Amino acid sequence: MHVWLSVLLRNFGGNVRERSAKLVVAVVVGMTVASVALSQQRLASEVPRSPTAQGLRLEAGVVEGHTYINTSVGLEFTTADQLALGTPELKGPQGAAPAIVKVFALGEAKPASTTESTVFYAEDLRYSPPSQRTTEGYLRWCVAANQQEGFQHVKGEKEGKIGNVAFGRLDFQKGEGGGHEAVFVLLHKGVALVFLFTGSDLEAVNKIVASTKLKLQP
Repeated sequence: MHVWLSVLLRNFGGNVRERSAKLVVAVVVGMTVASVALSQQRLASEVPRSPTAQGLRLEAGVVEGHTYINTSVGLEFTTADQLALGTPELKGPQGAAPAIVKVFALGEAKPASTTESTVFYAEDLRYSPPSQRTTEGYLRWCVAANQQEGFQHVKGEKEGKIGNVAFGRLDFQKGEGGGHEAVFVLLHKGVALVFLFTGSDLEAVNKIVASTKLKLQP
């Protein structure tokens, strides 16, 4: 019996700028695969290779135990105890300001079960089309992107809180036994702050959300 846990991220490159925050958490036992994905792609003609206005510059931030701190966006969050934070990454066009900073927190891979996870990314909205520079527009894009990956947008709460901070919320499922994903989006000082929570079902995801502590500078 083989079990794989894979996390795949698309990077910027070539003539296509891929604005990537794609999480694929796959637990494979024989022919059983549970995956959760959020991906973003842009043609170079649609999105400039560098911001057109001056503003903040994203930094990688630091990990201290279960806590991630990023002073460039004024954010600090602590994951659920069962999740382990990885190394933060910066992504962006070569020679330009970073477009995205992302960090993963993953739980233990278990046979025939969706791996619990929290993914955070911050995206500089100066790279984004105008239609995605509002919370509503960004959420609409999330629905379209996940549907392209085969996920179904399910009815649920339209807003949610991480700690005391309010976010727009979307929930997704992928087939029977495919796990549950909740996407939280907040536009803050020209940056999209996005959290993706995955688990075996809605209850498991909500427990991870409730266990996540967040501090955000106004």
